[in-house]
Amino acid sequence: MDKFEVLEYLNQHPEYARVLKLAVQHEEKNASEPHYLGWTWADVRAFAGTLNKLVVDGLVEVTYDSANFTNYKLTNLEATKEALQEFENLREKPTPEEKAEIPANLFDVIVGYDQVKELFWDAIKSDMPCHILLVGPPASAKSMFLLELSRLPNSHFALGGQTSKVGLADEIFDYSPKYLIIDELDDMPADEQSVLKSLMWSGVVARRKHRIRQKETFKTWVFAGSNKLEKLSDPVKSRFMKVHFHPYTFEQFKEVVVAVLTRRENIDQKLAEYIAETVGKHTRDPREAINLARVAKTEEKVNKYVALIWGENQK
Repeated sequence: MDKFEVLEYLNQHPEYARVLKLAVQHEEKNASEPHYLGWTWADVRAFAGTLNKLVVDGLVEVTYDSANFTNYKLTNLEATKEALQEFENLREKPTPEEKAEIPANLFDVIVGYDQVKELFWDAIKSDMPCHILLVGPPASAKSMFLLELSRLPNSHFALGGQTSKVGLADEIFDYSPKYLIIDELDDMPADEQSVLKSLMWSGVVARRKHRIRQKETFKTWVFAGSNKLEKLSDPVKSRFMKVHFHPYTFEQFKEVVVAVLTRRENIDQKLAEYIAETVGKHTRDPREAINLARVAKTEEKVNKYVALIWGENQK
């Protein structure tokens, strides 16, 4: 295998990087030995099954085999060494998302809920992942918290009901999120919940792609929202800290919507208040008001689209 083939293999199987690195070190250390047969499983601290896979996949070859010992060597020492170096450089290089700072104004559009905000800030600052589940009906503060959390750098937003279409494991492998934000968690299928359970408990996620089983460890915080708890498995529920919410009052809804529209959407104060007042007669979901504000730039347009959306004056 050349360097690029080894690098591609490492990207698919990062769990083997440690074994290959120890093999490189052992072979370089003994390069001057004229009768060097290679290293054993003990030298790289790997099980026979791992080494057999590396042999089958072409990265390692057996150089000596007896009833008591099996010795191995890398099929291409220099290519493996260069690939490992490039692989480690890519892993250590911070992405733009990782370098980005957490927004200082996170949660500032949410009215009240100071203890919940404090909980999230402490969770975000924690050295180890901790997971929070917001439970409550639609159009409660949980929706706004999830929208705000999706602004975190290196975060990925997912809908529980959509995970079966793309595969939660695929989303985690593709995005490697530090923060996984999941709305409508109670709509997540049982098999996808098992992936989430493993991620939250051990960080390990596995998938099968191109007939190859891949397994990797992620350091991911999971923040999720759910209307109810009944559809969630007990192991998943037990891994969350759970916060319960009630629907917004009319006044809370208006205050939140005006704050979001003026601070996040650059909507004029007067128009923001009008949208909040008008939409609040039909729903307490701030997302409805946000979507409307992005297309309705006058009070006349607000009235027209509200009538269209909620069925007023339609024939």
